Amino acid sequence: MSVAPEVKSKILEIFLRIREERNAPYEEDNFIQFLVKPNGRDIDDSFKGLRYKNRFIDEIEMEFCISFPDHVFKKKWNLTDFAAYACERMRKPAINRRIAMKKLHDAKHDPTTPVQFIFLNLFLVPPPFAFLALVRYGWGYLIIPALFFTILVGVNLLLYRLMARFNSHQKALIAKISAQRDAGKQEIKADQIEQL
Repeated sequence: MSVAPEVKSKILEIFLRIREERNAPYEEDNFIQFLVKPNGRDIDDSFKGLRYKNRFIDEIEMEFCISFPDHVFKKKWNLTDFAAYACERMRKPAINRRIAMKKLHDAKHDPTTPVQFIFLNLFLVPPPFAFLALVRYGWGYLIIPALFFTILVGVNLLLYRLMARFNSHQKALIAKISAQRDAGKQEIKADQIEQL
């Protein structure tokens, strides 16, 4: 795989901008692990690590108009190989668009998405607890189901926000890939017209 130096430098620039501590040392081998301060744990083992990793992936996808398959980031990448892989993906806009559309479709039609759980856990779980607290202990103990309900609302709003952010990213990526692909077709048509 060949790598364009400007792609590698742009990836490094995004990496340095996104990472937790910009000036901290990092190794080019398995560089994604250095998005957060090294703490001996894998980046995928913490919420903070996943947040930085997903932000990095989103920035790379938007910058280069590519969509990575999910299995790509299970591999440990060094910077040069990752840049070469990004260059290879940039040459396949139709596949990138298809992957992004599949991710969006899967997110909307997955039966385990948080939207279904909002109604399930907000309206089926707290009412029985409230009824039990009211019947068994009286009005004073209704605070426990109310706190439980509040926590569930917070968790559901967080999950819904994450899902909405993912969907909006995928829609923007699809639009950008489509625009780039259409511009490429326009250039080809213009070249063909000039040859006539």
